[in-house]
Amino acid sequence: MNLKYYVERKDISVKQKKPNWRIKKLLDNISPGMKVLDIGCANGSLSEHIIKKKAEYYGLDYNDYFLNICRKKKLIVKKCDVSKEKIPYNNKMFDAIYCAHILEHMGTYEQIHFIKECARILKKGGKIHIFSPTPYNPYFWEDETHVRPCTHGQLVNLVKNFDFKIIESKYSLVRMFNNNSQRYLRLPPLRFFLWEVYLIAEK
Repeated sequence: MNLKYYVERKDISVKQKKPNWRIKKLLDNISPGMKVLDIGCANGSLSEHIIKKKAEYYGLDYNDYFLNICRKKKLIVKKCDVSKEKIPYNNKMFDAIYCAHILEHMGTYEQIHFIKECARILKKGGKIHIFSPTPYNPYFWEDETHVRPCTHGQLVNLVKNFDFKIIESKYSLVRMFNNNSQRYLRLPPLRFFLWEVYLIAEK
């Protein structure tokens, strides 16, 4: 995806130095020597936090603009359209996968292909961290590259197809409630708080 406005908008959104709560959840599961794959890595901003943990950072993106930025930083990155291509890494290679706001750019069968590939490259005991906007996000369709929003139940079912164990699965703004209560939060007016869903699962 090389749309000029899309690239400029995303470039602004990934310029952050301090780790937000999403990244902190990932870092809590990272130890020295681990291999971490950042899918949809953009400008590679996550790499700074991973390297500080003395772990190995790998990036994946389809956008040449961002890939060039990462290569100038001497990061290990590869180009891949994860919606339809095989992820160019070996089986059971990674200890963790971070995937923030990628799934919504795929259709249903593309999402299934993607999760299957993630299951293939994760080590046993490895964890995947997924974050995605929901159909309750009023701005979802303002992004011309969005295809399919995710819900709590849909995301859980998607990864269970490939024998993942659910560690945490919640709507971001109401993550103080436990996993089991999340499905009951979809009724109005609580939907206003359900703009994003996330999942952490173990292979």
